[in-house]
Amino acid sequence: MSALLSPSSEVIYQGNGWRMRLATEADNQRLCTLFREVDMSADLCLAEERDPDFFALQRAQCDQGYTVMLEDLTQPDRPAFGCASILTRAAWVRGQVRRIGYACDLRIEPDYRRGTIFPTVIAQFMAYMQTHKGMDMMFSAVLSSNVRGRNALLNQRGKRQGQPQAQVMTAYNMTSIQFMGSRKANDPRVQRAQESDRPALIAFLAAQQRKRLFGEVVDEAWLTRRLERWPGLSLHDFFLLKDGDGQVLACAAPWDTEAELRRSRVLAYQGNMRWLRTLYNLEARLRGIPRLPDEGQCFHFVYLTHLEVLEDNPQWLNALLRSIYNQLNGQAFHFMSLMVPQGSPLEDGLTGFRIRRIPMELIAFTNERSSLHGHTLHTQQPGFEMALH
Repeated sequence: MSALLSPSSEVIYQGNGWRMRLATEADNQRLCTLFREVDMSADLCLAEERDPDFFALQRAQCDQGYTVMLEDLTQPDRPAFGCASILTRAAWVRGQVRRIGYACDLRIEPDYRRGTIFPTVIAQFMAYMQTHKGMDMMFSAVLSSNVRGRNALLNQRGKRQGQPQAQVMTAYNMTSIQFMGSRKANDPRVQRAQESDRPALIAFLAAQQRKRLFGEVVDEAWLTRRLERWPGLSLHDFFLLKDGDGQVLACAAPWDTEAELRRSRVLAYQGNMRWLRTLYNLEARLRGIPRLPDEGQCFHFVYLTHLEVLEDNPQWLNALLRSIYNQLNGQAFHFMSLMVPQGSPLEDGLTGFRIRRIPMELIAFTNERSSLHGHTLHTQQPGFEMALH
C-alpha cells in the first residue's frame, strides 16, 4: 500500500444523494479514466493523462497526499463521477513552518456540476485534512480562461459557517518559450551543476524558498528525495549561474514529465487558439520545426523546474534561459515552460525569445481554523512548482 493512500475507503461526507470517500489503490483505473474524459475547458482544451499510475505524480511531490472519490448514492453501480486531491507538506508561512495543502486533481463530470457539490467538496475535504492531518490552509491553481473552474473556486467566500474563504494569491503566466530561431549568445557564467556544486545549490534553494509564501523547507535530505523521486531528473540537469566567488545567483532544471508521469493531450483548439495554431504551423513548416499537435495528439515540452533568481534579477534570468534554450533547441520539444508572476521584474528577462503566455492564478483557501484567516495572502513569490500542478 502506498504511503499516499488510505488503507480503507473511509467516507468523509455523505448527504444529498452522494458521498465523498478516500481513494485506495483499487481506484487507480477509474481516476485515470476521469482524467482522460473530463477536460480542462479553455481556449486550448486539454486532457491530462496519468496512466498507468495515477498516484505517481503525487509521490513525486510529497509524502502525504489524499484523493477522494465522489459517488452517486442513487446509482450504486455507477463509477465515481468526480475526484479531488489535497497534497500536504511542510512550508514556510511568514517565517514559520506550517503544514499546508495543495488542492489539485479537481474533476467532476458535466452532469454533476450543479448545486452545492463543488463547494461541499472544498469545505468538507479541507476540514477533514485540518482535523486529521494537521493542515493549516491550502491553495490551488486554475486557468484564468477556465471560467467555470475559476468561479467555482472563488465562490467559496465563507458566507456560510464552515465554508472556506478564497482569494487570489498570485496571478501568473504559464510562459512557454518556443524553439524558433537560431542559438542565443551563451553566458559563460552558466554551467551544468556538478557534485561539487551541491552544497551551494542547497543553500541557495533553501534561502530562496524561505522567502516565499508556502516555500519548501529545503535541506540536503529534501534534495536527495527530490532527485530520487522525480523520474529522469539528476543533479547534472540543473543549470547554475554563479558569480566569481562560486555563489549561485540563479538556477533551473528542465524536466519532462511525459514519459512516466503525465501527458497533455489536445482535445480542441478554441477561440484565439484556432488562428494562433494556424500561424504557428505555417511558420513551423518554413523553419523545419515541430508543428503544434493535431487534436488527439500530445504536446512535447519541458518544465523549467526549481527556477530561482536572486532578487528577481531579469538579466540573470535571461542568461539562464539562453543557455537552457541552446541546450534543448533542435530536439523534439514544442516549447519549454516557466512560471512568471504577472508584474514581476522577471518578465523583462524574457527578451529575445518567442513566447506564449497562458494566464493562470493561484487561489488560497483559509477558514476560521487557519492561522492566517482574514489576512491578505497576495504575493509575487509563491512557493509553487508549476511542473507538479
